[in-house]
Amino acid sequence: FLARFATRIAIAYPSARAYFPEGKTALTGNPVRAEILTGDASRAVATYGFTPEKPTLLVLGGSQGAMVLNEAVLRILLELLQAGVQVIHQSGKQNYETIQKVLVENGIVPGNGYVVRDFLTATELADALALATVVLSRAGAGSIAELAATKKATILVPLLGAANDEQRMNAYDVAGIGGAIVIEEPNLGEHLLTQKIIELVNQPELRQSMGEKLSAFHHPDAAEAIASGIRSIIVR
Repeated sequence: FLARFATRIAIAYPSARAYFPEGKTALTGNPVRAEILTGDASRAVATYGFTPEKPTLLVLGGSQGAMVLNEAVLRILLELLQAGVQVIHQSGKQNYETIQKVLVENGIVPGNGYVVRDFLTATELADALALATVVLSRAGAGSIAELAATKKATILVPLLGAANDEQRMNAYDVAGIGGAIVIEEPNLGEHLLTQKIIELVNQPELRQSMGEKLSAFHHPDAAEAIASGIRSIIVR
C-alpha cells in the first residue's frame, strides 16, 4: 500500500522485489548492530561456566521470547544435556518466571551445561553466537541478518500469525539456498527437533556449508546504503 507513495524502497530479501516497483526499489539487506560482530567465545565460556570442547545450542525466541520454542526446548533439555550438548536459552522477559517454575517442577537446576536468561544484551548475544554450534531461532528479519553476519548453522521456526506471514517467507527464502533448516510450529515435536539438532552437531561440514550460504543474506553496507538513499531524497 505504501509503495505507491514512497520515493525509495529498501528491501532485505530478493523475493520482495515482486511486490514493489523496480525503478525505486533497492536490495539493501538489514543493518546489523556492530556489537554482534565482536563476540568472544571464550568470554561466553567463562560467563556460563561451560566447557569449550562441548557443542552449544543457542535458543533465541526474539526479544520477547517465544513460549512455543521455550516449551519445545524444555521437553528435550535433559536429552540434549545427556548427549553432551550445552544450552544457552534466552526465554524472553515475559516467559522467564514461567520457565523457572517449569524447571523446578521437573527437577532441572540451571548449571552444568544449561543456562537460561530472560534477555541477552548485544554484547552477551554476540558472545553466545560466537560460542554457539547450532542456533534455534524465530525467523524475524533482524534475527536472520545477525545469524547471517555470524554464519551460524540455524534451525528456524517461523512465528505463526506474523504480519503477512513474513517470518515464514523469510525462513523459506533462506532455506531455499540451503542456509537454514525450517521446522514449522505444528511440526515442532521433540523427536524431530532433537534429531535435527544432533544431526547438525555431528556434521561440521554441513554446519559450515549452511553458514556460508546463510551469509548471502548479510549485507555489511546495509546501513550506509539505506542512509545514502535517505540523503538522496533530502537533497532533491
